Amino acid sequence: MSKLDFLIFYEHEQREIDSVLLLRECLLMKGYSCDFSSTGTWGYWRKILFSRPNVVIVPWLRYNTNVAQFTAFLLKRRIKIVNLQWEQIYNKRNLDLGLTLISGEAIHAMHLCWGKKSYERLLKEGINHSDLKITGPIHLDFARMGNSICFSKEYLSQEFNLPLTRKWRLFISSFSYATLPQFYLDNLYKKYGDMSDFVRVSKLSRDIILQWYECALQKYPEFIFIYRPHPSEYADKRLNLLTKKYRNFHVISKYPIRHWILNADIIDTWYSTSIAEIYALQKTCFILRPVEIPDEYEVEIMKDASFVTEKNDFIKSFTSSNNAFPISKSVLNSFYEIDDNEFSVIRIANTLIEVLNNQSYYYDYKSNVFNTGFLFRFLKIIITSFIGDICFVTHIPLFLTQRLKRLNDININQRRKFANKSLLFRGILKNFIS
Repeated sequence: MSKLDFLIFYEHEQREIDSVLLLRECLLMKGYSCDFSSTGTWGYWRKILFSRPNVVIVPWLRYNTNVAQFTAFLLKRRIKIVNLQWEQIYNKRNLDLGLTLISGEAIHAMHLCWGKKSYERLLKEGINHSDLKITGPIHLDFARMGNSICFSKEYLSQEFNLPLTRKWRLFISSFSYATLPQFYLDNLYKKYGDMSDFVRVSKLSRDIILQWYECALQKYPEFIFIYRPHPSEYADKRLNLLTKKYRNFHVISKYPIRHWILNADIIDTWYSTSIAEIYALQKTCFILRPVEIPDEYEVEIMKDASFVTEKNDFIKSFTSSNNAFPISKSVLNSFYEIDDNEFSVIRIANTLIEVLNNQSYYYDYKSNVFNTGFLFRFLKIIITSFIGDICFVTHIPLFLTQRLKRLNDININQRRKFANKSLLFRGILKNFIS
């Protein structure tokens, strides 16, 4: 029976796991016990059935079903919850539809904010100021650590056969809606309403931007072009044709985006909030906007940004000396509060310790797997995570379903990978934790 000070849940490994491991190492170095688990695959069944955490740290928390998922521990019910809020940048439509609202018992958790914009929004939505804390964005700590945490250009060059002697131009894609199958889009429409305007703009923008890139591939063959797809983006014939036709065009999704941002010579994006990492790494970029995005879909931080809207201006950017960032510093600072003297991970760790030691943060949550309609999904998660762990221990491969095969692949490499990263992060943090 594992009694813990802190248990951290993560959802998307690519987006969150480095931050989770960094936070865990920070708490361990401060003398507290801490473990982590996926929200639905790796480790979930073991943590739910056998651990007794005092503070549960979650990636999101909006409804009673979320509360049920993160408080379903067999051995402990009365706990404290801290919400890391992995999504804090939205568009007008998200806000108008109430998709960002925190309701029910979720309001009684501690909610961490990247900056004053998130803090003020949640305050207006009814969250008590004592349950809100501005701690800065933990994921931008890695950008601030720069070369000490990112792969070198030589390393990436060797792994992906990218010549060091040529300039690299990176495109950070956000074209998930442009490539989703129609049945998937239909389900999204049923859940969130008609988004066909944004789908249309996404598809048209993608077509034009890829036309621009093909023109540049012909005009500047000395450049290496790296297309970074969104995690939800489907591969399609258009990208496959470009990679076959042009040897200097590469589609690469491996490794967190900061590694590519640090080592790229020129960076383009369309709609990606990873523009904050570009800023934190003290680099600049071009926002490509051949088609105007309707106001209701415009991402908050890009509302008054500077855009490249014409192909000729895109072509000129290859030889441009303009280093101005396309978003004003004041706008970025309102969404992402960065303390030059202290990493956000330390600010978050100190807040978690405050929550642990303050009895007022306890709340007797009534939401559970039986009264929120979460029971079926809960049992599914428990069973699949259990099977995955059994296969990991016994080294028996899975041939049942694609989901279980993917789960097994995850488990096979997790522990070694996590251990190696933890050692690296500990070495970096020891210089900042007394």
